[in-house]
Amino acid sequence: MSYDATRVESDSMLDSVGKLGYHPSIVSSKTDLSGSKQVGVLPALVADALRKAEEIGHLVFLDFHAPWCGACKKFEQTTLRDPDVQEALSNFVFLKIDTDEHPAIGKYFGVVGLPTLMIISPSGETQYRHAGPVDAKTLTKALHSLTPGLE
Repeated sequence: MSYDATRVESDSMLDSVGKLGYHPSIVSSKTDLSGSKQVGVLPALVADALRKAEEIGHLVFLDFHAPWCGACKKFEQTTLRDPDVQEALSNFVFLKIDTDEHPAIGKYFGVVGLPTLMIISPSGETQYRHAGPVDAKTLTKALHSLTPGLE
């Protein structure tokens, strides 16, 4: 039998983990990764998104996730499905990156926790970075702050 991410619900996963004696929580890091420098060649998948963003005058929204990540599943089921978030994201080139399939992209951007959300300019400059869960209201506010006049 193999793992099927589509058959796992985040609530049942958290319940099972709790029964094993683990209690997931969000822990603040003392390490500031927001200024981490990218090393190496820009991954092609991201380069393509940046070219498209340049052509249409948008920023790029990167959503780093993995199929086994409970917080990623919850983010997908709640925050990303929120109508206000959907509307705000229409002003971005959206790129969902599975870090299991594309580990080099996660490494390039210094992703150490999931989900990690980044917004980068067409020139590759980080405009926003967030690791861990975020609610729809907070994300919508951040998206609008980077797209003035499109609210």
